[in-house]
Amino acid sequence: MSRDETPTDGILSDGILSDGDETAHNFIVLDSDGSHVGSAGVNRVDSQNSLANVGYWIAPEATGKGFATRATNLLLRYAIEEVGLNRAEIWISTENEPSRAVAERSMATHEATLRQCLVLNGRAHDAHCYTLLAEELQNHAT
Repeated sequence: MSRDETPTDGILSDGILSDGDETAHNFIVLDSDGSHVGSAGVNRVDSQNSLANVGYWIAPEATGKGFATRATNLLLRYAIEEVGLNRAEIWISTENEPSRAVAERSMATHEATLRQCLVLNGRAHDAHCYTLLAEELQNHAT
């Protein structure tokens, strides 16, 4: 299946410009009316080690409606099935509880808390790392 034929379940639409990461697979998150409510993507693809990062952002007025969790699960599956990776990671600042709640509801498993490995707004943060391995994906319903 080509990237243009990505099974998006009606929530993701290919169409965000990359921020310089030429390996990125970026998408717009849409509500049922087709309105843009956020963005999500698979980025920092490391082909040699068969892994990538999954990230998401939802507009404040659209939070709490399941968009982030649904987009995250779609992208975890996309990273493994379509990009062909063995491992998909979600890194979240330990100070970002709403994003951590999304990761907790996703198919990913909390693997570690890493010290000062994520720089946001010029400040080093500890980060939770959630992962999904290809061998684990088969245990999750489509």
